[in-house]
Amino acid sequence: MSPGLVPSMDRITSGSRCTSRGSRASIARATAFVIRSKPGVPPQLLAFARTPDEAEASRWQFLARRTSNAHTPGARVRARVVDPDAYAMSFWYDCALIVLLSEPYGIDFVRHRCRQVARELVHLLPMLDPDPEAPAAIRRRPPTLS
Repeated sequence: MSPGLVPSMDRITSGSRCTSRGSRASIARATAFVIRSKPGVPPQLLAFARTPDEAEASRWQFLARRTSNAHTPGARVRARVVDPDAYAMSFWYDCALIVLLSEPYGIDFVRHRCRQVARELVHLLPMLDPDPEAPAAIRRRPPTLS
C-alpha cells in the first residue's frame, strides 16, 4: 500500500481474517475469533477464521465476557483466560483474541502463537476506528520559543 493512502474497510477486515486463519493453521483444527468488548455493550465479533456454528458462537461470547471481566482497565498486565479447550487474551485497549482448541496443546505454544497474532492485529485494528469529527487541536508555540 502506498504511503498516505487509507485502506478500505474490506481490506482491513480481510487482513484480520487472514491473520486469524494463520493462527488457526498453526494450531490444527482450532478456531480463532477477534472480538471487541466494552463495558455494558455486548461483545462485537470483528474477525474469525471460519464462520462459527451455534456451539462456538455461545462459547466465544462466554469467553469474551470472562476476558473483559478479568481485564483491569489501566493495568499493564492483560487478561488471559486459559481453559483445556480454549485460550483467550485481551490486547489493544478493548479487543480480545479467542482460540477454541479441538485437542490439548501446550499452553506455552498457544500463548506464543496468540501473542504473535495479536502483534500483527495491533497494526490493523486502529484502522477500523472511525475518523474523528474534528481535527486535533494544535497549540501555539509559547512566545519564548519562537
